[in-house]
Amino acid sequence: MTRFKSGHEFQGSLVDALRLAVLPDANDPSGARHRGLLHPQWFAFFPMACLAVAGAFIRRDGSARLVITLVAIVAVQLCLWLTTTHIQSRFLMPLLVPCCMLMGMAVAVLPTPRLAWVTGSTAVLTQCAALVGIFASQRGGQPNMLLSITPGDRTGEPQRAYLSINPREFTAEFVDSLGPEQAVNLALPAGARIHLIGGATPLFFTRSIAYNTTWDAWPSLEKLAAFTSSGDQNFVLVNFGELERLARSGIIEPGWSAGAVSEWLRLNSQPVKVWPELGQVLAKIGKPREVPPEATLPQSPATLPAPNR
Repeated sequence: MTRFKSGHEFQGSLVDALRLAVLPDANDPSGARHRGLLHPQWFAFFPMACLAVAGAFIRRDGSARLVITLVAIVAVQLCLWLTTTHIQSRFLMPLLVPCCMLMGMAVAVLPTPRLAWVTGSTAVLTQCAALVGIFASQRGGQPNMLLSITPGDRTGEPQRAYLSINPREFTAEFVDSLGPEQAVNLALPAGARIHLIGGATPLFFTRSIAYNTTWDAWPSLEKLAAFTSSGDQNFVLVNFGELERLARSGIIEPGWSAGAVSEWLRLNSQPVKVWPELGQVLAKIGKPREVPPEATLPQSPATLPAPNR
């Protein structure tokens, strides 16, 4: 809980938080980015809300009390965001409801119904078009790419069923096509024990898995080496991408940088298979070979391990 709390509280002053409400975070390790009202995900919503407050106060039909109430609600929510969160733009979402009400009231004071319809429709359509454009640009222009992936695609259960009918298809080319979880589940010898480094998704594996979440106290690399060297069927699956993400977020376990883990692997393991595009490495703990082997997992179909249920 102490580790979790340290990663979910703002470390700066109230002045720093106020600044981040409208200005980018220049100290962000991944580059200056907005964390508040001007984050790209909101596009022009909050600037329009500020204009709407001024417009709503122009009303002369006795609704000033409602406008004041809505502005007070927005102010309270902003205070809570500044004092109780770690200043992330997603926590501003409760502001959408009162701000939309203020915008509606501002549009309603326009001189003619036609002008109100045109103004309101233009604001809504512009905002929607911008957000659709932002969404469509994510993940290299394929924002829904991962929606078609099922748990079986990760675990390799369809491949297991196929190999049970066509064992001769278990070739070096087939093994080389496997993803990290599939390789662990299908191609490692029976009795293998795997320690995840960086990753913390054990439910994708049907083997004996050890792992640490971000908030656990991780063992030292020396202790991990001693533990995994106690047998000849110990492996590690290292997710360097996740280690680097934790480092950028400032919540990585001390001594577990990507560089330190890479050096540890060089001294204590034999590389088995590498997925450069995923930033992951599967290695067997033991005396390193002088020349790294090819990225394959030699395995006989006859010893294809059954999943642990």
